[in-house]
Amino acid sequence: MNVGDAARRSGRPAKAIRYYEEIGLIRPETRPLQEIILTSLVH
Repeated sequence: MNVGDAARRSGRPAKAIRYYEEIGLIRPETRPLQEIILTSLVH
């Protein structure tokens, strides 16, 4: 499940999901390098 899917299912903003991953509340899904690069460029 990607961040967008998790956000839609939980009703929380994608930014919150990424924050939860960052602080270790949830474990991030292994993402392809291309997605990580694109996400970094957009945010």
